[in-house]
Amino acid sequence: MPPTAWLDLGTALVIGLVFGSFLNVCVHRIPLKESVVNPPSHCPFCKKNIVWYHNIPIFSWLWLKARCAYCHHPIHWRYPLMELLGGVVVVMAIARFGSNAEGWLLALFGLALLLLSAIDMEKRILPNIITYPLLVVGVVCSALPMLGSPFPSMGDALLGMVVGAGGLLVLIEVWYRVTGRVAMGLGDVKLVGVLSAWLGWQALYFIIFGSALLGVVVGGGWLIWGGKEKQTPIPFGPFLALSAWIYLFLDESFKQGYLLWMVRS
Repeated sequence: MPPTAWLDLGTALVIGLVFGSFLNVCVHRIPLKESVVNPPSHCPFCKKNIVWYHNIPIFSWLWLKARCAYCHHPIHWRYPLMELLGGVVVVMAIARFGSNAEGWLLALFGLALLLLSAIDMEKRILPNIITYPLLVVGVVCSALPMLGSPFPSMGDALLGMVVGAGGLLVLIEVWYRVTGRVAMGLGDVKLVGVLSAWLGWQALYFIIFGSALLGVVVGGGWLIWGGKEKQTPIPFGPFLALSAWIYLFLDESFKQGYLLWMVRS
């Protein structure tokens, strides 16, 4: 690997860690409809502002022994995990697609999926303030001729939005009329529309099947080992997001073969 490639990956890691730290702020404030810029980062318990050297991704959490520097309240492990995942997401995007427009746009896409997943896991919501702009950016990217693979054509993106989100809405309505129960939240439907805009209709087969499989496996473990009640809702957004992210990194020949197999089935 040439030195410039290592430099690109190192830059990607630093940027990902920093954005991962910022995502922690977003996870806490966006559901409360608070500004993610003002006031500055502070301890949610003692309200003291966090100085920059106490806010270095991962390192500060380890240095402070997972406690606030002022009130010594424990700092949740979610904070360094989000920072680490932010770094991993950006490095994956740049390593796979290059330090170019495609790579950095997909890094942004991955960070947005990480943010949505974290909020959905904590609050059981997928905020419109994230999904709507992400949908618009996806459609705009599909319309830009200078962007290459893996971005879809605008026709494929729009078709995926109609088939994916529209089809799910119909299925949800039918399921509700038959069983009287809601199968999926509208936030998940919007997220499918977002994923279709970024990846095209061809990705829908893998995303729907993959997320359903993940849901069965994780949901089964949730009930068996977690001792959770059957009525406890399990957020589906993270499964959709993870399936979409996995799809991005699949070999093109596998994607084509899988799509052909699903269409024939």
